Amino acid sequence: MKGWISKHRKVLENPIVKMAKVKSPYEAWDILLFKVNHKERKVVIGNEIIKVNRGETITSLQKLQKEFGWGSTRTRSFLKLLQADRMITYKYNTITKRYQKTNNKRTTSEQIQTIMI
Repeated sequence: MKGWISKHRKVLENPIVKMAKVKSPYEAWDILLFKVNHKERKVVIGNEIIKVNRGETITSLQKLQKEFGWGSTRTRSFLKLLQADRMITYKYNTITKRYQKTNNKRTTSEQIQTIMI
């Protein structure tokens, strides 16, 4: 099949697209394509400014799981499959958040993924 179509990011807001709680691999791929930047920008995560290039996005495994309606194993396997086929590259950074809760100091960490398509 030859040619291409133009698809706007707003398609993700369509109620028909939102109906599916569990996404297919094709829909998950579409979501990743819509999430990447079309131009360079900077984001603030915690106390750090991170440059996100064109064709990249920053997200977490937890956010992707929620968007895809999948568990962590399926989400990780899908990302590994895409990376093995050289459709994406991704790397992990751990952002540590510190907070105080009822006289105890607790530390949580969140895995932030940079996905490049």
